[in-house]
Amino acid sequence: MTDFSKLVLGEYDQDVELSSSEDNAHATHALISQARQTIDIYTHELDTKVYNQSDCINSLKSFVLRNTNARVRILIRHPNRVIRSGHRLISLARHLSSFIAIRVIHEDYNSLPDAFLIVDKRGILHLLEGDRYDGICNFNNPRQSVELSHRFDEVWNHSQEIADFRYIHI
Repeated sequence: MTDFSKLVLGEYDQDVELSSSEDNAHATHALISQARQTIDIYTHELDTKVYNQSDCINSLKSFVLRNTNARVRILIRHPNRVIRSGHRLISLARHLSSFIAIRVIHEDYNSLPDAFLIVDKRGILHLLEGDRYDGICNFNNPRQSVELSHRFDEVWNHSQEIADFRYIHI
């Protein structure tokens, strides 16, 4: 297994193959913990084995609290299960709504099978099938990061906020 803690955002420019939830969780944590400006997440369901783990949640929280210009945008295809499950990332987004925005993927884009994470338009984690763990991670791939960012922006601009993610239900 790759030691992702030794890979530096903006420097390590080789693809690392991912094949398990553990690989994905470690790579996600390593990328997010090095973010300085932006984090974009394009996901089917905010996989709990990756995005609901303490390392991920703490790294996201630290990222937005140490940088007043921080921006986290999340596009999610199937939000209903996440809303019902009590996902910690949703709770964090509700508390830090000035920094973390979540939208449901517009139905016109539901046929796109992949999922990805983009950090500072440099680092990527890309799963060719968003409901599987096989994919790649690269800490310095600006070309692919920009390509995915353009696609993310297009979907983002056609998607809507989810009211259930913005309000804390008591």
